[in-house]
Amino acid sequence: MVFQSFKAHPFDFLPKPVLKNVLVNLLIDIERHMAAQKKETERDDTKRYITVRSAAKNYRVKKDDIVMIEKFREKAFVYTTSAKIACNTTLDDFEKMLADVKTVVRCHKSFIVNKNYITQEDPIQMKLILEGGLSCYVSRNYRKRVFE
Repeated sequence: MVFQSFKAHPFDFLPKPVLKNVLVNLLIDIERHMAAQKKETERDDTKRYITVRSAAKNYRVKKDDIVMIEKFREKAFVYTTSAKIACNTTLDDFEKMLADVKTVVRCHKSFIVNKNYITQEDPIQMKLILEGGLSCYVSRNYRKRVFE
């Protein structure tokens, strides 16, 4: 029976008869454990999202959902799987925010792409076709990062 109990992920065992102080201490330990797990989850959650400020609004964007970021004149456009967000953030700042995501690479002075969303590569024309009908160019300086 002891081995079957691990399927239920027990926190601890209470010997019978259960003493009040043993039960209280166990409940305190459980509460501390749950608070630590919640804190860890919140920390992981902030690592998976970036905040994009557009006009007077802040958008919380999941890093893995970013398809491409394009810089056009003073604006940057963040293309996600479900939206397009215009903002004034620089591509250098986006690179810093997305540094921990291995699949996101800079491919041009005006483009950052997520390699997971590339549907077609054209090394001859130095162009990438992405999901959602998006496309961008690859400059010589960034060629090795993308086509390797």
